[in-house]
Amino acid sequence: MDRRSAKASSPVTYVKGSSDGAADGGARRGVRVGGAASGRVDECECLELLQQIVGGLEHVHACGLVHRDVKPSNLCFSDGLLKLVDFGLAKPYGEATEGGHLDAIYPGAGANTESVGTPSYAAPEQLRGAEVSSAADMFPLGLILFELFAVFGSAMERAKTFGELRQGSIPPAFRARWPRLAALLRTLIAERPEDRPACGDVRREIVDCR
Repeated sequence: MDRRSAKASSPVTYVKGSSDGAADGGARRGVRVGGAASGRVDECECLELLQQIVGGLEHVHACGLVHRDVKPSNLCFSDGLLKLVDFGLAKPYGEATEGGHLDAIYPGAGANTESVGTPSYAAPEQLRGAEVSSAADMFPLGLILFELFAVFGSAMERAKTFGELRQGSIPPAFRARWPRLAALLRTLIAERPEDRPACGDVRREIVDCR
């Protein structure tokens, strides 16, 4: 297993390796790729990770599901690919799959449909208990995008920045360094679900950024 260790200033690190047989909190749990300690960020690697996450979400949405708990700890490497795991909160949306077929696609999906997910990552409409669509997964994708490229000095700084992001405020330093990604991020964390892009749009934007 190729494990990139997490520093105090790096609360989000992606652990590269197989999740087979790993218990919660074990090897499958997400962490960060990039240069948290050094201040350097491998842009190509981060864009590749982001593209893989979007690809996974695109497949989930094509199945008529919304994951509802997209966050770093629900991402893992398996056979060299970054995969989305833990479908306990997933549910159909729109003209989506009926309950019986849902479990056939993702075993265990929808086992806990009452929870609103992880508050720091959940979309605003999800926290309000409103109906959700695939757009609810795009909001946390935006936060993950930011975490992939950001360097935090402390957990307190991360919490403060997350609070600002959830209010639509993107740090000036991020906007200056990655203006195109900042523009994408702004759409992903839009307050209104209908203002957020679909996975296909995000995937194309990532390709243009590379």
